[in-house]
Amino acid sequence: MIKPMPENAKQFIKYLFIGALNFITDLSVLIFLVEVLKLNVSLAATLSYICGLVVHFNLNRYWNFKNFQRNYYQHLRTYLVATLIFYSFYIVIINIFLFAGFYYILAKVLASGILACLTFLFNKYITFSVGIRTFFKNLMIKNDKL
Repeated sequence: MIKPMPENAKQFIKYLFIGALNFITDLSVLIFLVEVLKLNVSLAATLSYICGLVVHFNLNRYWNFKNFQRNYYQHLRTYLVATLIFYSFYIVIINIFLFAGFYYILAKVLASGILACLTFLFNKYITFSVGIRTFFKNLMIKNDKL
């Protein structure tokens, strides 16, 4: 008999699928804005990136993690702060790989894989769960009991 897939694995696969949809949305909107509406590439890239984030956030909130203990804006605030922080990590990780002599495309792929794992865990256990303050407060309580 085949065992059912663990919930964490299902969520991670959904998370990767949502990430792919994020990329497709970002790229499609970018092409439309530049080629059809003739917007400046920098402005178009910013707008398309935001569209991708909207897709990523909402699909993870409503389809993947389905946690509504906190309201929409609390989730969104945590998500946006995490996005900025993890983007910084992403740039650092890519540069570490580049410094180590990796080809830039491989550096991007490796950094993206690392970030996919880190952001999945952060979003699962913090963004779409109890929030950052409660997470760290609970962590401190557990450490006090040890």
